[in-house]
Amino acid sequence: MKLFIKVLKTQQVFRLFLIFIVLTLCGCINFLDNEHGKIILVLGDGASRGMVFPPEGDILNQLEFTITITNSKEEIIFKVRGETQIEAIIASGIWNIMVEAHLMAEAHLEEVIYARGSAIANIQPGQENYVPIIMRKAFFTISITEGIENGVITPSHTWGGEGSLITLTIEPEEGYRIVRNSLTITPAVEISGTGLSRAFILPDYDVVINAAFEIIPIYTVETIIEGMEYGSIIINPQSAYEDTVIEFLMLIEHGYRLRHGSFSITPEGEYCSEIIELMNSGNITAPYSAGSWYDTFVLPDSDVTIFAEFEKIPVYEVHLPEETPLGVISVYPKTAYAGTPITVVFTPAPNCRLRTNSIYLYPYEYYEYELEDNILTFILPDMDITLDAVFEEYSSADVNVIFDGFHNEVINFTEDPNKNLHWGDTLTITVEGEYDSYTWFLNGQQQWGYNSLNIDIGTGFTIGTHSLMVVVVKNGIPYSKELIFRVMFKEVN
Repeated sequence: MKLFIKVLKTQQVFRLFLIFIVLTLCGCINFLDNEHGKIILVLGDGASRGMVFPPEGDILNQLEFTITITNSKEEIIFKVRGETQIEAIIASGIWNIMVEAHLMAEAHLEEVIYARGSAIANIQPGQENYVPIIMRKAFFTISITEGIENGVITPSHTWGGEGSLITLTIEPEEGYRIVRNSLTITPAVEISGTGLSRAFILPDYDVVINAAFEIIPIYTVETIIEGMEYGSIIINPQSAYEDTVIEFLMLIEHGYRLRHGSFSITPEGEYCSEIIELMNSGNITAPYSAGSWYDTFVLPDSDVTIFAEFEKIPVYEVHLPEETPLGVISVYPKTAYAGTPITVVFTPAPNCRLRTNSIYLYPYEYYEYELEDNILTFILPDMDITLDAVFEEYSSADVNVIFDGFHNEVINFTEDPNKNLHWGDTLTITVEGEYDSYTWFLNGQQQWGYNSLNIDIGTGFTIGTHSLMVVVVKNGIPYSKELIFRVMFKEVN
C-alpha cells in the first residue's frame, strides 16, 4: 500500500487528505522532489518487545493503526488497517512519529491499545526513508489461577490497557464462602469492594488472580451462668451461620437480680471485636431485677460465650428512734430493696407539732427528701437509713390580728376549749399590715412591741380570763382589737 501525504497547515489536511490517498493509490502522482521524501514505516519487534509483532493468525487483519506525525509546526494524523509496512510522502525534515494499534475485535475494548511504538526520523528529500518502529505491548492479561475449587472468580475482562477498571464476580458453590483475605492479585494490586463483588485498576503488567473457598462454618452460642438457680438465659438458635440474628431471653427469679457488670457476650474468633452490641439495649450494665428481658445480637464469625451472674437482692431497713415523745413516726415500707420509694408519716400528739428542720437522715449524703403535710418521701439507697425527728408542744393560741375597718373587734378564745392556754405555753400575736404606731395592753398594762408580741404563759399568770389589746394608728385614725383568752392549770416539768 502506498500513501502520499503532503504536509499542510492543520486546517488543510482534512480537505486534501482523501484526494492524496486516491491519487497515490492509483499511482497517478509521485511527489519525490527536492522538498519531499518517502517515509516507509516498518513495524516489528525487538529485544525489549514484550510481545511478538506482527501478531500471529488473523489478529493483524483486526488491527487498526493510528499514525501521528508531528514537528514543531505541523501535525498529521491518519489511520490504516492491517499493515506491517506503511508508506507516505511528506515534507523533508525532522519528524516525531507515533504508531498505535487498536484491536477492533471486542467492542468493549475498542479504546484499548494493542501495541504502541514511536521513533524520530530525519526525512531526506527525493529518496525513500526507511523508519523501523518497534511495537511494544500495550495491553495486559487478567488470568485466574487453575485448580480453584468450590467456587468461581470471573473477571469482567480477560485483558485490557493500563488504568482499565476490572471487576471481579465471586461465586461460591452452595454451602461455601470465600476464605477471608484469600483473594489476591499477583503482582500485588490494591483490591476494593466487599462481599461477592470486588474491583481493581489494571497496572502496566499481566496479573494472576487467586482465591480459596471453604465450607461455611456453623458457630455455637454457649451460656455460662453463676447462680443459675436464681435465673436462666434461653438462646434461639443455639447454633447458626455468621450474621444470623440470635435471640435470647433472660429470666430472673423474684428477689434476685443480675449482678452489676456481670453480663457479657464474648466472641472466640481472632477476627471478631471484643464487644458484641445488643440490638435493643446496647450493653447491659445496670443490675436487672426479677422479671424477663428479651434482646438480640448478630452472630459474628466465631463461637460466642454468654456469661451472667445472678445474686440475691439485698434488703435495706429504715431505722426509727426508739422513743418519740409527743408524737408517732410510721414508715412504709420499713424494709425494701434499693430504689424503693419510702413514705414516712409524722403524727403529732394534741397541741404538739413536728419541730421545723428537725428531720435527719443518716448517712448525711442521703438527706434529700420531700416533706408535705407531715408526710415525708424519699428513695431508699443501697444501704440502711436511720431517721430521726423531734416533736414539740406548742400553743394553739397563735393569732394574726387583721384590721379591716373603723370598728373595734374582739377575738374571744374562751368560747373554744381547745384554745385554752396553760402554763408553759407561748402566745404569739401578729398584726398584719403596716401602720404608723402600735400600742399593746395586757390586762390594761402597756407592753412594748412592734407589729408582733410574744407572751410566755408562766406560773405568774393567774388561772382565769385575761385580756390583750393592741391599738394601731394609720393616717391619724386609731384602730383596736382585743383578744380575750383563758389560762388553765397544768403542771410544768
